[in-house]
Amino acid sequence: WTGFRPHIARIDGMEFSPDGEHYVTAARDGKAYIWSLTDQTPIELVGHESAIQDVAYNSDGTRIVTGGFDGLAILWDAQTGELLQKFSKDDQWVTGVNFSPDGNLIAASLGDSTVVIWDAVSGDQISVLQSDDMFTYINELAFSPDGKTLAVSSDAKFVVLWDVATWKQVDVLA
Repeated sequence: WTGFRPHIARIDGMEFSPDGEHYVTAARDGKAYIWSLTDQTPIELVGHESAIQDVAYNSDGTRIVTGGFDGLAILWDAQTGELLQKFSKDDQWVTGVNFSPDGNLIAASLGDSTVVIWDAVSGDQISVLQSDDMFTYINELAFSPDGKTLAVSSDAKFVVLWDVATWKQVDVLA
């Protein structure tokens, strides 16, 4: 570790792998690393051109998604750090990312207060979600454990719930 400094800016995203053996960090310096709890040499994820805002593992720990202010959500192999696919929507900042429980969908919140849903395998855009209740910066998004609902929170102090089968807004929690 002598002389090695992994991040030189604020770390905005961090998550443990499902097996608890690794974790990934992402920072405003545009760098992300996969860390092992037993090995001191991290794997650098190279692909973003600016700040990385969020990071998530899929449920089986084989894939990682990062989202950055460069307008990209990037899918990575969690074992090797290989860049697998880039997702983008109108060059909007990606402020949050998450996988559906089955790992088939990637949800990403964007700087224009929308949420885009991509197929994690094909890369196809499935849906774009927008609500009058999500008119400010989106802070977080999460799928329910059964994968039937997507919850989205924003600076507006609301949580908007979406039905994953129809992509219709079903409730707003204040």
